[in-house]
Amino acid sequence: MSSRRTNITLLLLVSLTIVLLSEITSILILKSQPLNSHRPILGDRWKFSNVYNVLPDNSLGWRLPSDSQIRASIYTPNNSLVYDVVYTTDSRGRRITTKQSLADKPEFLLLFGDSTVFSTGLSDSDSLQDNLQTLLPKKALYNYAVFGYGPHQMLELLRKKDFSSEVFQSKGSAIFVILDTHLGRIRGSVDNTWSKGTPCFKLVGKKLENQGSLETCMPLKMKLYSLMKNIKKASNTIKLLNPEYPNQASKEDEALLTAILEESAKLLETKTGAKLSLIFHPLYSNPQSSFNKSLRRALERKNISFIDINFSPEPGKTLSSYMIPFEGHPNGAFNKIFASKIANSLPQLSSNANLN
Repeated sequence: MSSRRTNITLLLLVSLTIVLLSEITSILILKSQPLNSHRPILGDRWKFSNVYNVLPDNSLGWRLPSDSQIRASIYTPNNSLVYDVVYTTDSRGRRITTKQSLADKPEFLLLFGDSTVFSTGLSDSDSLQDNLQTLLPKKALYNYAVFGYGPHQMLELLRKKDFSSEVFQSKGSAIFVILDTHLGRIRGSVDNTWSKGTPCFKLVGKKLENQGSLETCMPLKMKLYSLMKNIKKASNTIKLLNPEYPNQASKEDEALLTAILEESAKLLETKTGAKLSLIFHPLYSNPQSSFNKSLRRALERKNISFIDINFSPEPGKTLSSYMIPFEGHPNGAFNKIFASKIANSLPQLSSNANLN
């Protein structure tokens, strides 16, 4: 018995030593890395101010305040400024541009998406919306994108909103910019626990049902994700490895995402006459992944229009050259290029409409 206890004690000591050495090694590696990852790794040491200044919303999770100027800033752990900008919203809580003039345009362009379309970290004049407005002076741009949003929030917005009361034009087009990370937002994941208050859509037969929020429709799973997230924060080794769970897309995931996009397209055409076109974000979507290839085939079967925009860094530059330093969202230089490519793609989009 004494020998057995000794062996167990030695095993525990060896295990604890391995864990301790792993943690020490991992934190040394993390501290030696440049602070230029897509999201701050040592998040508790970063300084945030109004970065995600939103109001709670029972159906969407959150929304932007209306008629506001929101000042947002981030500083690195070394107290270096990442950005200090102001976001301006209109009476409907939509981000507006420096050239905003809605009533005198013959056509509308509705923008749906997340922080990449909202243009987190950039002033109004550097936003994707502002760059598009410069290139498309005859179109009235309505930006319904909000940081953190996904396809499920676009669908919930389309189900509830009466566009005839807030879009002045009677014809136009619409785009939704899709990212690989959107799948984790509609199904929940370890890295998307902050989306727990967003709509939970489930396919019941062939019908999409809103079953409340992710937190209320799958409470045990979201609690598990939250626990795993806390472990990930506490362990430098796990932080360094940065595992994601779930890390694979199932057929059910693909069916759910396709159904959400299909109903969104149908609702948009019914309510505004505009055809929804998806644009795969060139920085944050991998067209070669098996899931993306499968999703594209599903979209084709459902006759949902999508556009792949090719983008390659200029000679001597990397993809990080087109992102906000230390933080990872698209910068103003990228938005200028992206807006040009979107504008050149617009002849492919339908401009049939009926908002009357």
